[in-house]
Amino acid sequence: MCKKTWLKKLLSFGLIAVMILSCLAISGCSNDAPAADEGTQEGNGEEAVDDTVYEWDLVVTAALDHIVSQALQQYADEVDAATNGRLKITIRPNGELPFTQDEYLSACRDGSVEMAMLICSGVSTQLQNASIASLPLLITSPEDQKMYMEILGDTIENELEGHGVSLVTDVYYAGQNFWGAGDAPTTIADLEGLKVRVQGVEQSDFVQQLGMVPVTINWAEVPTSINRGVVDSYITATATVFGGAGNEYTDWGYILPVMNVTTYIVVNDAAMAELPEDIQDTVLELGQKYSESAFSEVADAYDEAALGELENLGMTINYASESEMTELYTMMNDYWREWAEEKGGDVSENLELVLEALGK
Repeated sequence: MCKKTWLKKLLSFGLIAVMILSCLAISGCSNDAPAADEGTQEGNGEEAVDDTVYEWDLVVTAALDHIVSQALQQYADEVDAATNGRLKITIRPNGELPFTQDEYLSACRDGSVEMAMLICSGVSTQLQNASIASLPLLITSPEDQKMYMEILGDTIENELEGHGVSLVTDVYYAGQNFWGAGDAPTTIADLEGLKVRVQGVEQSDFVQQLGMVPVTINWAEVPTSINRGVVDSYITATATVFGGAGNEYTDWGYILPVMNVTTYIVVNDAAMAELPEDIQDTVLELGQKYSESAFSEVADAYDEAALGELENLGMTINYASESEMTELYTMMNDYWREWAEEKGGDVSENLELVLEALGK
């Protein structure tokens, strides 16, 4: 079967799965937003209905056909329906607007966009406790992320509010691994010397400890950078490689779960305050339902299926051994604590709470 057929096949599977589970997760949310009554006049004894249509942008970190972007599109569609079309949220993929992922927080804060998807590793230099999830090998499963948010959710919300934004929901991004061109590595030692595209200080520190050379470029530049030899490899989720036709410029995948990225969906506080109260409630209630949904299970299932399809497309897939992973966890344990001390404040204290809860 040709590459395009395989891609269409699994992308259809992913879209259907996300939409089904998303609809199930939100099925308890009734469309009780009042319809705008254009015939209602002020002064006739009835309160005038606000039928203003609000148009928002939500900038995301991936392409529109990525599984996470699809789920957020479903969220936007649900908000549209629940508000009778009074709030329309347009999903803006990475690269469409004139700022990079590490500028998403400031773009949302200054009102350039009303909502933004923040990958914790992309904004770790701007946040304190909210960036703990950016630590390599710390959050490695949906259960880890859920526990992390249960422990630090209130702290993270308070921290984000200090930047003029509020947390709408958190989204689970399945495990990020190493991908590249050329000879496929079979051990961690084989990664040494490779130039790797990273995002954030923590990923940079991690790959340097593996003897790799970190390179910081925007995600949209990865395909051409691989082809030109600017980088040999990059770190991202399997779903991103498959959904973005990464097999066209990538020869191998080395499955070493650098992190299961926690992402925060945030909203500009001033834009939120402009909305009628019922629409504000809808934005937050639907966001919470997405956070509590089984989306993480869909993401993991998609990742597993995508990995198999990438192998079918001719990509070589190798795995870090259990003994190698044990050594890495030992190495990271010291790094986690050193990182927290450098952050200062109560980060070390909160990190210890997370480590104790995760048994790490």
